[in-house]
Amino acid sequence: FNRKYLKEQVVKVDLLTARYGDAVVSRKIMEAKKHPDTKALADELQAELFLGWLASE
Repeated sequence: FNRKYLKEQVVKVDLLTARYGDAVVSRKIMEAKKHPDTKALADELQAELFLGWLASE
């Protein structure tokens, strides 16, 4: 599903980076990865951020 709808998957992190910037979102993702309750979401957002960076090159 995620591979088929890659653009929709990346939208979540695009909204955050458009509002707060890549640096802030990256720092917050790294902080969230340290906590068990937020690690899964942080992993997902980090993957989306990386995919977005790769797609823009």
